[in-house]
Amino acid sequence: MRKIKFRAWGPNSKYMWAWEELIANDTSMRWMQPSFGEKVLMQFTGLKDKNGKEIYEGDICEISNTWTVFKREVIFKDAGFGFQGTNGMFIPNKELMEIIGNIHENPELLA
Repeated sequence: MRKIKFRAWGPNSKYMWAWEELIANDTSMRWMQPSFGEKVLMQFTGLKDKNGKEIYEGDICEISNTWTVFKREVIFKDAGFGFQGTNGMFIPNKELMEIIGNIHENPELLA
């Protein structure tokens, strides 16, 4: 079973809070309250990329195989995490994926 955790992006502050920051000394989960400010929560997928880095919803991964290299955003759809492809959702072998950024801090990576 995967560990349920999140990270949060503050669009106004332009800051990414790690899970450890969100829960540190805060059993009241104050960070989930509207008074804490606007934020976008991203859930951990339970997967790690080829470098051992945890993959979250909103991450941009470079996926390379023998034939091609392409970039996709990790999304949650139809009760699962993956990438939107031309023929629907897919999840490549994690040895082929490398996180190169995220949709909030590096949207230009998908342009």
